Amino acid sequence: LSSVIKRAGGLSSTAYPLGAVVTRLSEKIRQIESHNNKINILSNLIENLPEEQGNLKSRLKLFVNIGVKYQPIGRIYVDADPDVLQMKPEKDFLLMSGDTVFMPNRSYLVNVRSDVLMSSAYQYKPDLNVNDYIALAGSHQKVSNPDDVFIIYPNGLLHQPSLSYWNYQPYKIPPGSTVVIPKSYDSMNVPENIQTR
Repeated sequence: LSSVIKRAGGLSSTAYPLGAVVTRLSEKIRQIESHNNKINILSNLIENLPEEQGNLKSRLKLFVNIGVKYQPIGRIYVDADPDVLQMKPEKDFLLMSGDTVFMPNRSYLVNVRSDVLMSSAYQYKPDLNVNDYIALAGSHQKVSNPDDVFIIYPNGLLHQPSLSYWNYQPYKIPPGSTVVIPKSYDSMNVPENIQTR
């Protein structure tokens, strides 16, 4: 990866290696198979729900329809920072023929996606933490269980801060991240027998 970056002329002053997107065809095929399998499992679960759970079935069908439209791109999560790759050669990802590398411009926003009030993007400020961005979205009072909140980093990796982060230290996130406040099970009236993960 480092040699490809060099051959492309190196990184510009606005490049954001933390958000680099590397894709591979074989990984895309694997991801599509896994994704379709999960959609099929959920579809079968919906069909087996009792009629009195009609409202839940409608909500889950909407979720499945959204999932059907989604197509994995075969993204591989790599460290694309040339300085890191130089210091830690073991992280220098070996590219194959057909792989694609996209280096985005640096983001100056943090997204907050929530089921309540509003979902929007807010200007990144280094002194703001997860709680601050949730409060900006007007959703703080709705987060009954902080452990349900998770963060999607610019490189696509997902992180779910433990309860200790929320109680004892403000959790910082980099620009380009997305804070997600998922819909609670209770609000969907999901029966206990299908809440098991």
